[in-house]
Amino acid sequence: MNALEKDYGSKVKFVVKPAAEELDTIQSYELGSHGMVLCGSKNELLWKESGHKQTRAGIEAAIKKALGE
Repeated sequence: MNALEKDYGSKVKFVVKPAAEELDTIQSYELGSHGMVLCGSKNELLWKESGHKQTRAGIEAAIKKALGE
């Protein structure tokens, strides 16, 4: 996450929410016990992926798509 924030932090706001505190939200996204979501400026879901499936390449592709790059 730190590397992604370094590369995209000027365009995207990164927020880390502990799974223990956000379990209901995580479950509503059907991500299992952890994962990552990308939301738009109006908090609409743009992309989601379980933490068990995440790759840097996949996350970067989702960010670039959301940014129109």
